Amino acid sequence: MANTKITNPELFNLGDSTSATQLPVMTTTERIAMDAPPTLNIDYLVVAGGGGGGLGGGGAGGYRTSFGTGNINGGNTPVENTLTLATGSPGYTVTIGDGGAGIVGNGTLNQSDSGNNSVFSSITSTGGGGAGTGGSSGSFNAGVNGGSGGGSHNNYTAGAAVTNPTQGFSGGIGTNATGGGGGGAGGAGNNNTTGGVGLDSLITDTSIPYAGGGGGYPSGAASYGGGAAGGAGTGSSAAANTGAGGGGGVNGGAGGSGVVILRYPTADVASYTATGLTPTETTVGTNTVLSFTTVGTGTITFASSTPTNAISTGEMIFNSDTDKVEYWDGTKWYGITYEVVLNPCYNYTDPVTPYINFNLTDPLGTNASNNVLNISPATYTGQITQTVAPTTDATLGYKYFDEPTWDNGLQLSATPSLGSYGTIIAWVKFDSVTSGTQRHSIFGEGDSGNTSKWMVFRYNNGTGKIQWSCNGSTANRTCDVNKTLSNNVWYQIAFVKNNNSTAQFYLNGVSAGTTLYSVGSTTEWFNNISGNKWSWGSFQRGTYGVYDPMYAKSGSLKVFVDTALSASQILADYNYTKTCYGIS
Repeated sequence: MANTKITNPELFNLGDSTSATQLPVMTTTERIAMDAPPTLNIDYLVVAGGGGGGLGGGGAGGYRTSFGTGNINGGNTPVENTLTLATGSPGYTVTIGDGGAGIVGNGTLNQSDSGNNSVFSSITSTGGGGAGTGGSSGSFNAGVNGGSGGGSHNNYTAGAAVTNPTQGFSGGIGTNATGGGGGGAGGAGNNNTTGGVGLDSLITDTSIPYAGGGGGYPSGAASYGGGAAGGAGTGSSAAANTGAGGGGGVNGGAGGSGVVILRYPTADVASYTATGLTPTETTVGTNTVLSFTTVGTGTITFASSTPTNAISTGEMIFNSDTDKVEYWDGTKWYGITYEVVLNPCYNYTDPVTPYINFNLTDPLGTNASNNVLNISPATYTGQITQTVAPTTDATLGYKYFDEPTWDNGLQLSATPSLGSYGTIIAWVKFDSVTSGTQRHSIFGEGDSGNTSKWMVFRYNNGTGKIQWSCNGSTANRTCDVNKTLSNNVWYQIAFVKNNNSTAQFYLNGVSAGTTLYSVGSTTEWFNNISGNKWSWGSFQRGTYGVYDPMYAKSGSLKVFVDTALSASQILADYNYTKTCYGIS
């Protein structure tokens, strides 16, 4: 997900102004709220309900915590990671599991009840396993698996602790006359005697024992050494909100209910809303502690005190998931249905027409799938004769023709006359403009024989000049202007001829000088050279072949026949196309 707050009006100036009332209201799944608050790091203790007692002691409820260091989680496993939660709706589930009921009158029915799970968000602690009862069926003598396992009777298998994650220990094994102790979060239940030890937590800043195993019948003590909360082996019930197992007896004791305790930096939360369950709130230094103790299920939602990326009414974002600009009216999000165009080369109205367009990308979009020349008015049809494989710029998205070697360039299939008036506009990035005496021919034409009739628009790095050069029947004529260019920089280069009398050069929409012609016949300098074809990226002359490849990348070539563009039109074309080439 990437959402960007729009601060530059150009980013959402999509043409027509559209009011919010005209826009479709987006669904919840479609919109992205940029005033979403930051995440909250929160510690937890989640203890499940303990298992009920039978003849064996009930197993303790699962014990999971992120508070503390080292192996202090249930089952002697490492402390878990602090949760990182989003503030705001929809909130997070809180469940307090009840303890399992003890068996009334051992010897007739099945095992005692296991405890119920406790939950906070993605953290689930498993209820403690019920104890074996000594029922008429031998299987009822076995302890039940759980967060910690229940104790067995009559030499049957004790209950095991669940794994993935491990939250406690297994129960103990009882003989014919006794019941094994229930497993605790801190240790296994003992055979025939006491329940397994629990664990102390300091999440409230007061050391409190949780999740001790219940003692086995007839006289097994409750868990000890940090978890003296399990029921004694006299049928005692465990204390509420301890997750401890019930004590073994003819009538077994009930397991203790679970608890969920949360701890977070007070400064990170402006308020919280609890539904279904009400926590007890205390303050410990710079932290807030919330203790949920009532059996049942509810939710809690946190509101951040420091929202990030908050936007004001009337501001907009670009949602990259939907490729739409979205508008916040203070209550609802609206999606602007216009396509967001990141590359203006493909969707604009050219300010100057008509022209013969040799642009590989066809910016008007009518011939984007092939390389057919786009001409208006339709006085000429033609096609690039070579197979063209234009390269797409990965950053800006425009396509360009790369001519780095001495080859044919792009030969065009027809030869209209440039006429008495004419304009040529090309976007070019030279690979080399300083070495040797190379002449970088952008556009040209030569005769079909060897009579040295030709015309060419080029950059001559030997002289450092942009040139229009012609060779007619009487003399070689070159019109040029001095201009320093750099390697690997995009330039708009334009040439305008006016009634066979003057030539005007432009660089990036700015006049670069005028040359007057004073020798020879002017009419032949710009008219068609019979018998050969126009070339883009070189010029060709009869059997002499290709001359002067441009050693450059060219993004577009426009030729205006019998049209001399004004200075304002040249500048308009530059301003309309410059962003295609990364120029702001």
